[in-house]
Amino acid sequence: MINFLMILSCMKMIFDPTSSVLLVVAYITDLATAYREEIKELYDLGCRNIEIDDPQIAFFSYEPMIEQMRSQGKDPEYLLDTAIKAINLCTQGRPEDLCIGIHFCRGNHKGRSLFNSSYERIAKERVFERLDVDVFYLEFDNSNNSGDFSPLRNFPTDKAIVLGLVTSKNGQLESPEEIKSRVFEAATVMSEGHPTRSKEEALNQLCISPQCGFASTWEGNPVTEEDERKKLSLLIQTAKEIWETS
Repeated sequence: MINFLMILSCMKMIFDPTSSVLLVVAYITDLATAYREEIKELYDLGCRNIEIDDPQIAFFSYEPMIEQMRSQGKDPEYLLDTAIKAINLCTQGRPEDLCIGIHFCRGNHKGRSLFNSSYERIAKERVFERLDVDVFYLEFDNSNNSGDFSPLRNFPTDKAIVLGLVTSKNGQLESPEEIKSRVFEAATVMSEGHPTRSKEEALNQLCISPQCGFASTWEGNPVTEEDERKKLSLLIQTAKEIWETS
């Protein structure tokens, strides 16, 4: 996993009125060069799957953050465009057999998220199409926190989604039937949208996982090691039941 705190630092520079556009562009370009070198080194060592942990883009789905940007005289669309370009500079030119995914982190501290919002706003900004990655790790452990699956209706056919349906914030074990039901619900939404695809094809674009890591900070979450084992076992068994029989 690669943590893209670089995007946070980019945003801080953009919000700083003393930062020039040329300085921001030069900073992003230099950082992207460093990330591409790291990605190449990982690939040369045998790595074929990289997950980017991005703590920034999810904020563009949160309306209070958008309003804060505007109140400071900033253009949210420009900032989002800058974040997308920064990530794409890092992933460009990668080998065809290297899979790069991105996790839109919503915060994962002591059993709490930083904010609640649907993915609808960033879906309308065509983030799923514009980001040069192969897989999106999306948090869907609680519909009250992240909304329903409707933002996936226009998801590209050449990329995959990892549905974070099992929470890492507490030890309560989810129901396998509920997980399966939600996976099929997501596939149905995708099959009824655009581009055209069957429900089976949509299902083959989906995977399942925990919503986030079990401990994103040193304080961790209120889960035990045994809770973690049970949740991971649940995911493995449920995935087999969904995809080995579909």
